[in-house]
Amino acid sequence: MEWMRRKDKESDWKGEKERLVKKTQVMAVKRRLLKGTIEKERWVKGKRRIKEQRE
Repeated sequence: MEWMRRKDKESDWKGEKERLVKKTQVMAVKRRLLKGTIEKERWVKGKRRIKEQRE
């Protein structure tokens, strides 16, 4: 029965690892989205600034 228990632990750990990988991927995507929105806002502000300078 020892080998069965060991196998169980391994599969548990594998699931945990996959969960962690998924979590980090989600975090990375969220961070990228946040960064994207910030960059977008900055870009829009920059555009507005250029427009104001022209007038």
